[in-house]
Amino acid sequence: MKTIEFALIFLIVPVLFQVVVGALVLMKKVKLSLLVVSLISMLSTLLMLFFLFHYIDYRARQVGNHDGLWVVGLFVLTGSGVVLSLFIFLIQWLVQKCRKPTEAKE
Repeated sequence: MKTIEFALIFLIVPVLFQVVVGALVLMKKVKLSLLVVSLISMLSTLLMLFFLFHYIDYRARQVGNHDGLWVVGLFVLTGSGVVLSLFIFLIQWLVQKCRKPTEAKE
């Protein structure tokens, strides 16, 4: 597997977590709050950044690449993932706030 494919897969995992678990929170099938799900997604994005940085640094040293330009690309990809996660969180939060209560009044 190429390094860029590896990086994309691991940076998309937190975004997919935000989408799936956030949707489950909106359907009230999970007992977490939407803020907690978003924080888990952001922290896992930063954790993936840490691991990917060390992995790509290791691979760059193996092939003798010492220019460091890959760091810029990694931070751009991570920033894109963070912005996408925040956008998804904002949409889910707006859906949660604008939803009418469907519970029957007794």
